[in-house]
Amino acid sequence: MKNTGQSISRDEDGSYIFDGVTFKDNSPVPIIEESQKLEVARILVTRHHKKVVIRDTPVTIKEVRKKYGTLFVYEQK
Repeated sequence: MKNTGQSISRDEDGSYIFDGVTFKDNSPVPIIEESQKLEVARILVTRHHKKVVIRDTPVTIKEVRKKYGTLFVYEQK
């Protein structure tokens, strides 16, 4: 499997970090519809009460924030 720059990891405080959440890896267009990572992130927060950090470009974060609001913590790449 090639390294696409998108990953899911755990921070020291137990939060999950989703690095890159667009539908297609490294997409210059922030297409978040049908993003499997965002669905997993949503489930972690809503069902399992985990803290999730979305780390992506400013334009992608803007789109995720429109759909999910303050459900996640956001960090710019």
